[in-house]
Amino acid sequence: MASDNPVSDEDFSAMMAAVGPFEADPHLAVAVSGGGDSMALCLLADAWARARGGKVSALTVDHGLRPESAVEAAMTGRWLGSRGIDHHILCRQGPKPLSGIQEAAREARYDLMCAWAGEAGVLHLLVAHTVEDQAETFLLRLERGSGIDGLSAMAAVRETPFVRLVRPLLGASRERLRDTLKVMDQDWIEDPANLDARYARTHLRAAVRALAGRGLNPERLAAIAKGMGHLRMTMEDAVSSLLAQCCAICPAGYAYVDGTVLARAAPEASLRALARILGCIGRKAYPPRREKLEFLHGLIIGGTFSSARTLAGCRILPPSGKSDKIVICREKRGAEIAFNPLKSISGVGFFLV
Repeated sequence: MASDNPVSDEDFSAMMAAVGPFEADPHLAVAVSGGGDSMALCLLADAWARARGGKVSALTVDHGLRPESAVEAAMTGRWLGSRGIDHHILCRQGPKPLSGIQEAAREARYDLMCAWAGEAGVLHLLVAHTVEDQAETFLLRLERGSGIDGLSAMAAVRETPFVRLVRPLLGASRERLRDTLKVMDQDWIEDPANLDARYARTHLRAAVRALAGRGLNPERLAAIAKGMGHLRMTMEDAVSSLLAQCCAICPAGYAYVDGTVLARAAPEASLRALARILGCIGRKAYPPRREKLEFLHGLIIGGTFSSARTLAGCRILPPSGKSDKIVICREKRGAEIAFNPLKSISGVGFFLV
C-alpha cells in the first residue's frame, strides 16, 4: 500500500545538502544491515549519487553473533544487486564478546567500515540513524548524567581519521522510511535485537513511545539535542579563542600555559581549554574524569598550584624561576614501540625518530 509521506528524491536532496558539501561524481559508502532504516538510506543515496554521476558502495557487516546473520547479509546483497548497487560483506574476526555485546559489535562495525572506506579512497560513510535514534541517544545520556557534550547526542557529520561519518536521516522517522520502502516495493529485515530485553536500547525505545504518548515526541527530544549541539559549538568557539590566548605548543611536544589567562576566562571555557591541552599532549581520545580535572583546574586558577601533578598521561609543572607559565608535558613512561634502526618511527605524534 502506498504511503502519503515517503521520502522523495527532492526531500533526500535537501537532507544531503544539509550535510554537504560533496565532490563531483561522489562515491558514497553506506552502512546497510538489511533493516528498514538502512535499506531506505541506501536506495535513496543510490538515486542521489547516480543523478550526480556518482555511485554507492553498500557495506554489510556480518558479526557472526547469530546463526542467521550470514543468510541475512547474503539476502541484503541479492536485494541490492538486483538494483545494480555495489555490495560488500565485511566479516568480523576474533572471539565473540561475552559482555557488552552491542557496544563491542558497534565498535567492530565502525572499525571495519571505516577501514574499508579508507582503503577504497571513499570520503563519506552514510549511516541510517533516525529521529528516534537521536531521541533514544539523548535519553540514554540524560540517564547517565551527561553534560552539554553528551546531550548534544549524535552529530549530523563527524570527521574521523578515515572518512566523514554522515547521518542525513536524523530528521526522518522510522515509519517514514518504511513507507518509502513500500513505495519502492522493497522488503527489509527486522532485527530481533530490537526486541531483546537484555539491551538498553530496547528499554529506551519503550520509554520514547511512552513519552510520545504524553506529548514529548521524538522530534521534540531531537530538537533539544540539536539545541545542545548549537550550545556546544558556541562553547567550543570560545575555548578555541581562549587557547589562542593562553597556550603555546612547542615542537618538542610540550605546552606552555598562562594560568592567569585561564583564571580570567569563563569557568566552563577555562576547564574545557585545560582538558583540550591535556588531551593534545597526553594523546588521549577522551578527557579525564570531571572531578580530577576540576581539582587541577582549581589549583591553577586559585594560585595554589605549587607542586607537580600527573593527569591524563601528562605531567603538569607549576611556574618556576622567572617564568610565570605552567608547563605540561607527556608523563614519563616506557616506550610503547620497539626501536628499529632501519625504520623511522613517530614519537608521541609530534616528531620522527
